[in-house]
Amino acid sequence: MDRSADFNEAAKNLINARFGFRGKSPYAPDVVLVNEFVKKDLLQALVNHSITAGSQVLQNGDAEKKTLRDSGLKALISELQNADGKLVTEESNGAIVDVKKRSASLLTKKINEPVLQIHTMKSLDDAIDCVTK
Repeated sequence: MDRSADFNEAAKNLINARFGFRGKSPYAPDVVLVNEFVKKDLLQALVNHSITAGSQVLQNGDAEKKTLRDSGLKALISELQNADGKLVTEESNGAIVDVKKRSASLLTKKINEPVLQIHTMKSLDDAIDCVTK
């Protein structure tokens, strides 16, 4: 994401795509590469939409989604935090983690849990270098 993005629309779509189907959709984004200048704005929008979506899950009373903290999710969050990741938020529908290390295993791994990874990029060239390694 760069400076020209519509953060609210992007956050809404990212949350719906990643947290829908409990993170098991093959089309859900595993990693979001965001420019360092707009990271704060995007994280704020993601947290807002995550809270809204999480409260809707609780209102619907979906028991499966209420029991989010299963062992697979705990292990993934722990792995991301070991990679200098910071848990931004964890709601009833999923978690958002800001990951500092650019480990190839984290960037190429298919995630099957409702966790959205955020990686900060300095520039478009930095993002290209990151994904081509």
